[in-house]
Amino acid sequence: MSEKSRFTGTLVAVVIVLIGLKALLPESQAEKVARAERQAQIESQSKQDAAQKDADRALGKHCQGVGGESYSFSKVVQSRLRNPKSFEHVATSFGPLDHGAHAVSMTYRATNGFGAVDTAVAIGEVRNADCAAKVVSM
Repeated sequence: MSEKSRFTGTLVAVVIVLIGLKALLPESQAEKVARAERQAQIESQSKQDAAQKDADRALGKHCQGVGGESYSFSKVVQSRLRNPKSFEHVATSFGPLDHGAHAVSMTYRATNGFGAVDTAVAIGEVRNADCAAKVVSM
């Protein structure tokens, strides 16, 4: 074994022993305060995240995709079209939560019976609990 590899092995062993000794030393008051502050910050952020999640759920955002589209409502509307493959989502807006459901208004484009592309509006509701959709009018 070369002298360089013995030195490296000894150095690694010393570092490991020092790390182990550091773990056995009691925390200083400053370290205790810093740890308590970090923990309080983590708990505060966790509470804020939970509150934001509840607020988003009350607005129906959990039922919306990236572009604001309600996939369940779009699927119901699409299933009622003459040519479901021609469906193109334009915009969706959600109303406030009322009796466990949100009012939904969706603008979309689709071909009509003559092959022309029409822009239309579908109105319905989406249940907040499971995002199930119902069309009221198209």
